[in-house]
Amino acid sequence: MKFNVFNAQIGIKLDGLESRNTSLLAHGVGAHLDKEPLMSFISAGPADRLENLKPKRVTLNDTEILLIRDGENVYAGSADCPHKGAPLEDGAVCRGKLVCPWHKGTFDIASADVCEPPALTGLSRYAVEIRDGEVLVDPEQATDSTDKRQNRLTAVNAHSHIVIVGAGAAGAAALQSLVNNRYHGRITVVDPEADAPYDRTLLTKAVTAGDMEPDEVDPLVNQDDMDITEVTRLVAKVSGIDTAAHQIELYDGQSLTYDRLLIATGGIPIRPDLPGVNLLGIHTLRNIEHVERLLADVENTNNITIVGNSFISLEVAASLKQRSDNIRVKVIAPDAVPFEKQFGTQIGQYFRDLHEKHDVEFVEGTVSGFHGTEKVTAVKLESGETLETNLVLLATGITTDKDLLNSFTLTHQGLVKVNEFLEAAEDVYAVGDITSYPYNGEEMHIEHWRLAQQHGRCAAENILASLAYPAERKAFDRTPYFWTQQFDVKFEYVGHAKEWDEIEAVGTPEDEQYLAVFRKDGKEIAALAKGYPQLMAKMIIEMDDHVALSSVKAELEAA
Repeated sequence: MKFNVFNAQIGIKLDGLESRNTSLLAHGVGAHLDKEPLMSFISAGPADRLENLKPKRVTLNDTEILLIRDGENVYAGSADCPHKGAPLEDGAVCRGKLVCPWHKGTFDIASADVCEPPALTGLSRYAVEIRDGEVLVDPEQATDSTDKRQNRLTAVNAHSHIVIVGAGAAGAAALQSLVNNRYHGRITVVDPEADAPYDRTLLTKAVTAGDMEPDEVDPLVNQDDMDITEVTRLVAKVSGIDTAAHQIELYDGQSLTYDRLLIATGGIPIRPDLPGVNLLGIHTLRNIEHVERLLADVENTNNITIVGNSFISLEVAASLKQRSDNIRVKVIAPDAVPFEKQFGTQIGQYFRDLHEKHDVEFVEGTVSGFHGTEKVTAVKLESGETLETNLVLLATGITTDKDLLNSFTLTHQGLVKVNEFLEAAEDVYAVGDITSYPYNGEEMHIEHWRLAQQHGRCAAENILASLAYPAERKAFDRTPYFWTQQFDVKFEYVGHAKEWDEIEAVGTPEDEQYLAVFRKDGKEIAALAKGYPQLMAKMIIEMDDHVALSSVKAELEAA
């Protein structure tokens, strides 16, 4: 695999909407051109019709371009998010950032750099001029963002060897960040799954629903970028880590010496130690192989039981019902109301009602075992009740490989404790679902896809900084965010409220638009919303920048 180098162009500054020469960003340094550039400029309309901080899509020579006016500056760039193709004119601009409306990939409007995932690469840029009050754009010459160029981190110790263990969300984001920063040293990625890295979020949604085949799941790393630094990909499992010797051992007997190590192994689905748990037809779900086996069994049954009522379990329940309304789906959990601890009774009951309207059955109880000879035929509850079933999905949480991680400081849950730089030991960084990290003065553990990617990006940049500029490492302080989609209903959650003493709501969960703001000691700490993509985007930026949540407060006041 190899990487590319590009230059980037930015928009130009308005001076009372008068004509000026084009301002370009070449290798990150602004420069004014004294002569008319040899470019094919086309009018994109009057400059004074561009609403401030409101993205606008235009089509010029069959090219879709997004225009953004920020005060006296106008920028032109890609109109669709590189992650899933979301229309960025529906996104939000806040504090110099453009946020995707779908999954909150974030871009710097001036440089076009990607700032936050799930997008892992930046946007293309187009040259802009203002002549006689008209916005002129050259749609023929797109250049990539400045994160696709050499910088002061590019040349850091080109003889160094960075090893990434794990090719999930965090590992892939770390790899792409090294690519974006044009690291010239050696990179080795080790993962036992040959198909990785790919978008695992699709496994519980589109793939399970039948909208996508497992082999159609999107890759996470852009192969076209890989043309400078050679990356070695090993399909292997790590058996041990020797931090003193700076080595990892593989099960096949190989050993690798590293200068910096990133551990991004992800969680392991828990298979409870219960009678009959190893019968055929009892599944866990984490990777493509798992979902292929699950769906092969789904084709031969119409009676499915899901153990657990987490977001993953209810997403799968919804997807299976969307796949075929003839499938009978039961969800077993000790608590009657899903998500009650996270969001309160009203919101939790909404999710249960939503599923029951689609004939998903809820059973309150604790599983004590499974019946069957070779294949599962029933689930037994502690109450003594027995429920017939042909297939079981265990959505009972994740654990970590404690044997592999035992050389690090672990919590009682087996999580790797990292510092603010995501460092687990000297020259070793750990990221994603396996970690406990400091956040706002407390230890935090969050199993979110986007946050794992954020961990990966931050750790990769800190690894590069540690090779030459240790003082420039950055503490991880990004705001948690996740989305869930069930029966075509999407909710977004910003922040993290372990506990709260007040919820202020706009509307009800059944409405097309709903907003619930969680407070602790009078301070807004999180929000759950449906139908407010721009508001949630602005809240993320404001929380990241540690400024007043003016957008949310304005919405509450208006309501």
